[in-house]
Amino acid sequence: MLDFAFSRDGKWIAYIGEHDALWRSRVDGTEALQLTSAPIQTMRPRWSPDGSRILFMGYKQGSTSNPYIIPNDGGAIVPVVKEGTGNFAHADWSVDGNSVVLDAVPGSGPYEGISVIDLRTHNRSLIPESKGKDYVRWSPDGRYLAARSEDEKELFLFDFRTQRWKLLATAQYIRRHEWDANSRDLYFQDAYTPAQTVFRVNVENGKTEPAFDFNQLLQNGAARSTFEGRLNGSYLASVENSVASVYALDVQLP
Repeated sequence: MLDFAFSRDGKWIAYIGEHDALWRSRVDGTEALQLTSAPIQTMRPRWSPDGSRILFMGYKQGSTSNPYIIPNDGGAIVPVVKEGTGNFAHADWSVDGNSVVLDAVPGSGPYEGISVIDLRTHNRSLIPESKGKDYVRWSPDGRYLAARSEDEKELFLFDFRTQRWKLLATAQYIRRHEWDANSRDLYFQDAYTPAQTVFRVNVENGKTEPAFDFNQLLQNGAARSTFEGRLNGSYLASVENSVASVYALDVQLP
């Protein structure tokens, strides 16, 4: 299981299972329910803030990738935008669950860049100067968007109050970045450091410092360790050996 997301209350997990189907279950594995089936293939699930819906990227063989929403207990799959109007990579929820932010891959026509879609009106607003930025993540308080550069070496922050971007951090290869619940700290993994280190950057003052690394796991035979986010003060990671496992890491910080 390498593509998963926890609900904000930590009680549910959404994950991609066999044949790229979307599943959800309790964190202990009970109440498992398959939500999608062929021909649609799924990836990158994200829970709505209230836990009632799951946003995911879906595609059919030979078609583009599009964002969809499905209730957490199953039901109709609803496209966020008209199918075939773009080719999208990542999506995330607004704090109130009424909007979705999307990034489109280069060459995606009118949706190229980062867009916010109002789910009630279906109106779209384009984030200024967002072309060439991807892996968009909305802060839990709704003030910021975080995105990385197309070459995956720079981490940017968009402030809705000022309507401006600023460069927040640089790295050799930003594999993933995720917000802390406080909306003040943003975590990102530089996968090309020897220990595949995860850094914490304060969005208010720009201070960047190592949060933890995977040195011990890598020395014990892990092929790759991937930071997956934060949950209730713990760090989430997926670790690839011959098979993949999911870990929650408690780190003592000064």
